[in-house]
Amino acid sequence: MNLTTSSAPEHGAPGSGSGDVRALAPPEELLHALFHRSPDGVVVTDAQARIVDVNPAYEAITGYGRQELLGQNPRLLKSGRTAPSVYREMWESLSARGTWQGTFINRRKDGQEFYAFFSTIRLGEAGRPRGYVGFMRDITPMVRDRQELSRRVEELRVTQRVTVRTLASLAEHRDPGIAGHLDRVQAYSLLLAETLRGMPGWQAVVDDAFLDALASASLLHDIGKVGVPEGILFKPAALNAAERAVVELHPLIGADILRHADDRLKEELGLRRSFLTTALEVVLHHHERWDGTGYPERLRGEAIPAAARIVSLADFYDALTSRRVYREAFEPGRVTQMVRERAGTQFDPAVVEAFERRHGEFERIASAAR
Repeated sequence: MNLTTSSAPEHGAPGSGSGDVRALAPPEELLHALFHRSPDGVVVTDAQARIVDVNPAYEAITGYGRQELLGQNPRLLKSGRTAPSVYREMWESLSARGTWQGTFINRRKDGQEFYAFFSTIRLGEAGRPRGYVGFMRDITPMVRDRQELSRRVEELRVTQRVTVRTLASLAEHRDPGIAGHLDRVQAYSLLLAETLRGMPGWQAVVDDAFLDALASASLLHDIGKVGVPEGILFKPAALNAAERAVVELHPLIGADILRHADDRLKEELGLRRSFLTTALEVVLHHHERWDGTGYPERLRGEAIPAAARIVSLADFYDALTSRRVYREAFEPGRVTQMVRERAGTQFDPAVVEAFERRHGEFERIASAAR
């Protein structure tokens, strides 16, 4: 809306006169009201950035009176904690485009720091400025709230990691012979997922949230083994059919352990999924096979959750490259070949392709653990 001119409304039109700012107040009175009553601080400087006027809000924000500020450079508010690049960017933008906005960490007269969102415009042409007008808002409460939120989110993440690690260690604690298994399965799973992220059809599946959930889920994949009798779990020989059937219950046991907690999390937080949802899927389905001959539900192909398909290969690789009470570890190169041979039968071909791209890193991790 032009503050100095406007077209006259048609005679008798509804709201006649409401479109003419002169019916509200003269332009000078409007500008006076905007300047003096604005809740944001306003500062006007000359071409040399010397303050020629400030409004009451600017005084209130900075703690300096108008008479103290006249003739000063706004740099007297510098705290020393704003990066020099911010000031360079401001002057470059004002010179090139005539406008700039950003955030400073400033200091009030009493020494207290505050976060200022600052927007400024150049008066006059490029190369021949007549002065500058700046608008400043104290955003300290918003920044502090955001910092506190970030702190609490990080605290929750740490709590989640510690809780997951504690739960996962229950399975590992029962069998000291598999020390490091969970960490390696996690490392292998993340290598596969990060590689899949760049492959066709997987970009919509693997995002940052998926990777975070997978990091926890891969650690928990064997949590159900806490329900397998030690006589079977530690048997130094091949299992018979009945014993094998007991072992194959561990995905169901693990899923039961996690399901209640997952339901509570989703209910309390109003979520469709929680990080435990992915963990539950991995625990329940990491022994399914791509061809549908796995257990416990004989899922086939993409009906198997993506995270479970990833952990399935990672778990297989680490199990065979690690020593067990009933056999010695296989050479990493031999296991790499076994993985290749199982593409399309035991494993998702895409996951095997991701493994092919990173198998050198798999072999280095496995060799370091021997």
